[in-house]
Amino acid sequence: MQSNRLNVLIVANQLSPIKGSESAVGWNIVTRLARYHNVTVLYASGSQFRPTSYVEVVKEYFLTAAPISGLTLINIDHSRLSKFIYSINSIFSKLSAVGLPLLFYAGYNYWQKDAFREAKRLHKINNFDIVHQLTLISFRNPGYLWKMDIPFFWGPTGMTTTLPKNFYKLLSWESKILERIRSVSNFYQFNYSSKVRNANKRANVIYTFSNADAYRLKKRASGQVKILLDVGTYLRPESAKTKSENNSMVTGIWCGKLTDKKAPSILLQALAQDKITKENIEFIIVGNGPLEAEIHKLADELGLKNIKWIREVQHKEIFDLMSQADFFVHTSLMEATSSVIPEALSVGLPVICHDINGMGIAINESCGITIPMKSPDESINGFHEAMKRLAVDSDLLEQLKTGAKKRSREISWDVIAQTIANDYESVATNKLK
Repeated sequence: MQSNRLNVLIVANQLSPIKGSESAVGWNIVTRLARYHNVTVLYASGSQFRPTSYVEVVKEYFLTAAPISGLTLINIDHSRLSKFIYSINSIFSKLSAVGLPLLFYAGYNYWQKDAFREAKRLHKINNFDIVHQLTLISFRNPGYLWKMDIPFFWGPTGMTTTLPKNFYKLLSWESKILERIRSVSNFYQFNYSSKVRNANKRANVIYTFSNADAYRLKKRASGQVKILLDVGTYLRPESAKTKSENNSMVTGIWCGKLTDKKAPSILLQALAQDKITKENIEFIIVGNGPLEAEIHKLADELGLKNIKWIREVQHKEIFDLMSQADFFVHTSLMEATSSVIPEALSVGLPVICHDINGMGIAINESCGITIPMKSPDESINGFHEAMKRLAVDSDLLEQLKTGAKKRSREISWDVIAQTIANDYESVATNKLK
């Protein structure tokens, strides 16, 4: 589609050229959207515990990089009230990545109010054609841009679903409590939060990263609800190794924090199921975390001698390790898409993961194997059978490696940004189907 440049205002609370997760979502999408439209971005000066962390790295980035044509970045500080709330939340920082969710979202909401005031002021000057609530990706707080009388985009968003209760036995007691709170909170906020309901009804387009979220959002949406991953790939020259016909061994890799929601125990129990997965697969596990001692103990109890443990590496070294492997395993129970999945695809690694959220969208039969998430025992058996297939069927393994590279091109950051840019134009010209 030939794009006419529109004036677009985006709120992306987290934004960084060097960090991952939500910050990478914000950065990679807005910088690419500027190729198609004039984009103004309101972003937080920093995270809740590091209040200037984003603005510092953005400024440092542009000390050596040229300005991006069509992109205007405006940082908004956290208010005194937000900072006070976050200072209390720091007490709970060990509970989860965001501390106590109630406190995190309370502080975040005050920032969104400040961003909305700035959005209204800028709209009087720039007369925006489109507004877009980009990050955070959680559905819990869609900000306030939906109140503006211009086309409103929201997402990628989601995480309206909760962890099946039969997986609670894999969680620590702290995680069980937090998950129960999250389950109740999800139900209340999705059904009774006026902001969530109004954003859902008011949005011209909602992007979501799972079929389950799309089904729920469509029930009250007036506009379009479209599947769009929250994480894209970078096209990389590295490729996974080609398996030698004379080598019966294959190499798997797992990367992540050793936490209960990443469920590394599923991987270990899957590997221990029979002789093929214990002796024909060399496995690399990269990561550390609160379960480190427990996971090492479990591996010893299961008699697993085929694991190479790497506690920590620089992010760029992950790609070197991936390129030495044959396939990637991701046992996580609760994530949107997870950046490691597109990273694995980008080097041609087939992925074995649960068929949930964005993971189930990113991975299809051309590039990996997805496991239905029904019970811990069925997951263990599913991961075992998938790894066993790749260990014994070299033709399938090579076919999936080729498919992984192809899939990485289909879900690249460039494709995601172009999709959004085209939708902006279609809404602005009343052509969206």
